[in-house]
Amino acid sequence: MMRQHKRSREGARQGGGLTASWPADHQDSLYRDTVIVVWLMQQTGTLPAEPISTISGERSHDAQPSAKATTTPESDIDFEMISGASGVARANLAAFGPGLQKNQVTGLTSDGREGRPVVVSDAGRIDGELIQRLLSQRVTGYEPLSGFAANTVAAVTLESGARAVFKAAGKREVEVELWALRSMSERGIPVPDVIAGDPDAEVPYLVTRLVSGEPGVATLQAASEVGRLLCAVHAMPVKGAGFFKESSGAPPYAHEGTWADQVAALTDRLAPVADAGILTPTLHARCRDLLLDGTRWDQPCVYVHGDFHPRHVLSAGSRIEGIIDWADCGAASPWLDLARVDFREPGLQRAMLDAYFPAGDPTDARSHLANHRLLYMLLALVFEFECGGDWLDERVPGIESALTTL
Repeated sequence: MMRQHKRSREGARQGGGLTASWPADHQDSLYRDTVIVVWLMQQTGTLPAEPISTISGERSHDAQPSAKATTTPESDIDFEMISGASGVARANLAAFGPGLQKNQVTGLTSDGREGRPVVVSDAGRIDGELIQRLLSQRVTGYEPLSGFAANTVAAVTLESGARAVFKAAGKREVEVELWALRSMSERGIPVPDVIAGDPDAEVPYLVTRLVSGEPGVATLQAASEVGRLLCAVHAMPVKGAGFFKESSGAPPYAHEGTWADQVAALTDRLAPVADAGILTPTLHARCRDLLLDGTRWDQPCVYVHGDFHPRHVLSAGSRIEGIIDWADCGAASPWLDLARVDFREPGLQRAMLDAYFPAGDPTDARSHLANHRLLYMLLALVFEFECGGDWLDERVPGIESALTTL
């Protein structure tokens, strides 16, 4: 689901004797802390005292540019100065918690000006100076991209001229995605080339070559190719069950037990969500009972992408250019991926399924798809809750709707 962070409706934020304020009609369009940075830069003459807009992609697991970045006319941006300004904002950000678990990078631009984006992190953590230090090379372009509550994603132009995607996340997520991209590439699955990555860096990160193409598919040939590629992914051997990022073993080993065991264990993680009032007692009880019904989840595990949404499939005409965002991969029922990919257009969906099931759909396909659509929604709700995200209440109607299809 694509969305932006909710933001406080406070009109000002104070800290260190400074106050930054903005008009009420901007309270839902500017992050509080980025405004502090801009205000400071304006006071010191490093940014024109003009209206400031944000380039902030809606948070999803996308990793492709979507908005054009503009900025001040200077040919050079002082990333060190910007990083220092971010430090002032960082001193006022106790509410956001540590690390990258709360907020997305926001690029600030001066309206109507062409050039490179000014870089600050709304969490005061990721900025141009930090990226340059991690990569040991100059970054000449930067555009924030949409991501998830637990990661930060940006398109960057490297000193060499290469266009790349920079992703900062938790150590384990970076380890898993680096392994997944390399193992998929070895098997001929179209994935982004890995340029660099270090799960042990001060901020764990990976950098991949920017993949051309548009999210989703527009032709029957491309939809069929998605089905064939997904079948090839699912043919890879795995051990155990569960998502690799949640286990301590080396991929492709996950947890001991079966997929039904992993689904049942989700009830323990769903309980705090209900305790927080996000799920009503009745809705929570219904979901818990379904998760504990092992007959619904009694399928062998295969290697899954884990978030096989159409926006993670980039295509150009009939060609699949790349499948992106592998941090959620693991050992699970193949129906988890099949339920997640939904091209909306019936003809495209049918072409994908025909390629995946050349002998015809299994007789129980409809029930498996319905069960795993609900499961994915519950997983997404739990993940968002656990990493401190705020897109919670908005997920409930989808869960209620999915229950009506069982």
